[in-house]
Amino acid sequence: MALRWVHLLLGGALLMPFFLLSGILVALLGDTGGVSAHGPAEQTLSFLVSLPLAAVAGLSGLVRPLSATAVRALCGVAPGRLADTPAESWSARWRTAGS
Repeated sequence: MALRWVHLLLGGALLMPFFLLSGILVALLGDTGGVSAHGPAEQTLSFLVSLPLAAVAGLSGLVRPLSATAVRALCGVAPGRLADTPAESWSARWRTAGS
């Protein structure tokens, strides 16, 4: 059960670089004068900007084998139930990025 929580935390850890990058962009382009964005509106905007960045990174062909390995190791899924080859078609990449 604890490993399933680690799997959920892994998603947050992978989102963090995109969230920090979008926080910098919001601070530079917003009304903060280049100071980091601390208000709730700036934090929400940073989060909303970071989600498409993470989705675009999910379009890489190597994301599917990495996520399948993590799911198998952390959630106890049988090896034959997940596709673990790199995604070569765009439809497979979109499915991986959306999951």
